[in-house]
Amino acid sequence: MRSRHEVAVVQCPACGAQFDAPLWLILDAEEQPGLVQQLFDGRLRETQCPYCDALGSLTAPLLYHDARYEQLILALPLSVASASEAEALAQQLVGLLHSRLELEKLDQAEYLAHVQLAADLDDLQLMLIHASYRRELIALMATIEWPIHQLATIDQFETLLQSHDRDHHQAFWQSLNADQQSDLTLLFDRLAAVVPIDSGLSDFLRRLIP
Repeated sequence: MRSRHEVAVVQCPACGAQFDAPLWLILDAEEQPGLVQQLFDGRLRETQCPYCDALGSLTAPLLYHDARYEQLILALPLSVASASEAEALAQQLVGLLHSRLELEKLDQAEYLAHVQLAADLDDLQLMLIHASYRRELIALMATIEWPIHQLATIDQFETLLQSHDRDHHQAFWQSLNADQQSDLTLLFDRLAAVVPIDSGLSDFLRRLIP
């Protein structure tokens, strides 16, 4: 099993009773789609006291893995303050995942050598949503016939899509000259014309423009 969890002893914040709760440390998306949904719903770290039903939450790192999309992302809790602590956590969890993938003869993939970092589970969720919309846009662009002179602009657009950080988007736009900004804006307009206006993909496109 690629996914891994421990049993955490939790003290209820309301009644003070202690109870056991699963604490997931490695989440393999193909293996645990239900847990992925909990991640997107904000319930993966949620606990509920069996005695008084009070809700609480757990804080711990989470290594997210999805071989289908070559994603390996480590979400760190706010309590992890130093680079050395982050590196130690990453090595420990990635090592556990590699051990399992090695048994399945799947440990040679290049992406496994590059762990992305997320600030917390919310940031991880944003990264996964961004990656999903990015795949949709690239698939959509493949259905459109682009003039040869726009190929450089398409490369710029795909570079912009690499990051989910709005500050990076702002800096990227500022790095372009006026002609490049104009060409990229025209590309956005063409994509917007074929994307449903009330869709999440349309909102995603708008957020890429400063």
